[in-house]
Amino acid sequence: MKTVRLLCLLAACILAGCAPQHSGVTFTSSRQTEAIVQDFRHAYLDREPQGDYHILLVADAADEQPPAPIKGPIQPIANATPRRIMHIHVFWRPLRGLKSDNPSATNASIDFYVIGDRGEPGAKDVIHYQGTAFVALALTPTDIEAQIQNGLMVPRGGVGAMSDALGRCKVEGAVFPHRNRQRVRELLDEVRAAGNGGFTDETQARSVLR
Repeated sequence: MKTVRLLCLLAACILAGCAPQHSGVTFTSSRQTEAIVQDFRHAYLDREPQGDYHILLVADAADEQPPAPIKGPIQPIANATPRRIMHIHVFWRPLRGLKSDNPSATNASIDFYVIGDRGEPGAKDVIHYQGTAFVALALTPTDIEAQIQNGLMVPRGGVGAMSDALGRCKVEGAVFPHRNRQRVRELLDEVRAAGNGGFTDETQARSVLR
């Protein structure tokens, strides 16, 4: 069942011995007895001219599986692990006096996509979660850290046979993106394309993924 498979894949991302400054996001859901920690090996950041920040986090099957010894010709392997992409949009102008210790404080939107292949060219199974959070950014010439606090995320839509495994959940974490405008734009294009499959029309998708 795809719900069980998705839970196992998300839970399997609790990795031992991770190198320092790996980006990690914790989902706490009433549907699950334990929190699920998603490790993102790829994290990118870009800043808009007006000051907003876009953070894109990516997790793939290859990030979670040790390389196996190759014997004989390389054969294609069916990939059942969904691709996970999180888009965090940090707004330049939060509310005046906003502080992270306020339970209702938010200055960022969150879109989280779980994208799986259906086994047909171009066909995708997609679950889209959306929410808000307070994101504290610490930027230096060499390092970037984003602390996600007071996050709340709910299922927004989906397409295909993949079932919602998280439901309404709390979100928190620490991420360490690298500045890379090109990768941010490529990933935003990818989630827009995936999002169109989960909505009734392109206009609605663009309103969510602006």
